[in-house]
Amino acid sequence: MNTEKSQRNASVPGVIATITAGFDLVTKHFWLVLLPATLDLFLWIGPRLSFDGLVSRLIAFWQQNPNLAEMATQLEAATGPTNLFTVLSAPLVGVPVLMGGAVPEKTPIERVVWVIDDYRLWFFSLAFLTVVGLFFTAVYFTQIARVVRALPTDQEHEEVDVVDVLVVKRPYFYEVILLWGRLLGLALFLFIAALVVYVPLMFISGIAFLVSPTFASFVVLVGLFILTWLIIYLSFSPQSMALNGRSLLHATLDSLRFVQKHLVSIFMLFLVIVIIRTGIRIIMLAANDGSWLTLGSILGHAFITTALTVATFIFYRDRSTRPLPAKRPIRG
Repeated sequence: MNTEKSQRNASVPGVIATITAGFDLVTKHFWLVLLPATLDLFLWIGPRLSFDGLVSRLIAFWQQNPNLAEMATQLEAATGPTNLFTVLSAPLVGVPVLMGGAVPEKTPIERVVWVIDDYRLWFFSLAFLTVVGLFFTAVYFTQIARVVRALPTDQEHEEVDVVDVLVVKRPYFYEVILLWGRLLGLALFLFIAALVVYVPLMFISGIAFLVSPTFASFVVLVGLFILTWLIIYLSFSPQSMALNGRSLLHATLDSLRFVQKHLVSIFMLFLVIVIIRTGIRIIMLAANDGSWLTLGSILGHAFITTALTVATFIFYRDRSTRPLPAKRPIRG
């Protein structure tokens, strides 16, 4: 049995082979790029939801406090034209887009600008667009999961998981809604975790600032370090939900076990993905001249980032060792 397990682990494709498989799969199912490309097109030439005025007021408020003046200067230098619609590409797990973050100034047509000048309206708009963005993510991940589940596997000698069989038989829309709800739960969990970590740390850093600004910055970095590790250990929860139909609780436990077992390979996978995504983003945004040629960059970015996303699903499927339930006959 140990020999058989060793042979199976040895046959698992490496990181580069997995990424290559992701590109091959998207080439055969090119329609997978339609959602990220369409969302990117909307963010590029669609209406802009601006909250520049709120940022300016925040900067002016910080500048009145000597302790926050330097932070206000940095924020002013880093902030460009804002577009709240970019939240539709939900942070960390959302549909990948090229036009996220700062809004490009050059566009082939003049865009309509809707202004938000109230903090309450900004907050509710942020929450609403996050929920809608996670719905887009659920659609996107469900499409990818259905394609990846149809791939042949080298693990035919294993028992068939009844749960996985039921997932395959679920209607598409039902699968999307179920995944949407679980992604909302995951986002809420991460938000609460961030509050639990940062609220006490901000209080501690405020006290530490009286002693040393450097020590206060270190306290804040500790919180960032904790949240980064939490995100890494939960990073394969969406794959478990989408591929195996697992609940939020079981998916998070699956992800914790999976990352613990394959930590080195996962770091290598994420490192390659970050390098590729950062590189193509820098190159394509630098090439943006405001003409319709940017459509080519949007389509190319959608293809590459979708292939990288597919690769994470293939990576999880090939290495997942979730315990199977007790034997049951599968009829029909």
